[in-house]
Amino acid sequence: MSLFAELKRRNVLRVAIAYTAAAWMLIQVADIIFPRLGLSDTAVTNTILVLAIGFIPAVQGICRPNLNCSALNCRNALEK
Repeated sequence: MSLFAELKRRNVLRVAIAYTAAAWMLIQVADIIFPRLGLSDTAVTNTILVLAIGFIPAVQGICRPNLNCSALNCRNALEK
């Protein structure tokens, strides 16, 4: 299975696109609202940095395999 097919199967691309669209919208709102609230340009820059740093955990969270009871052998532990 190719890398692209695996990413598509796990919905990584969908999450990445949705996160990017939501982050872009939040940056646009911050750019308009923050100066009206008297906040400096540093607040907008910090918003961009937080959203950029948050992209990595958002995509990694969807890439992790699901850990359910069968993966953790919960049934075997409960039967003992």
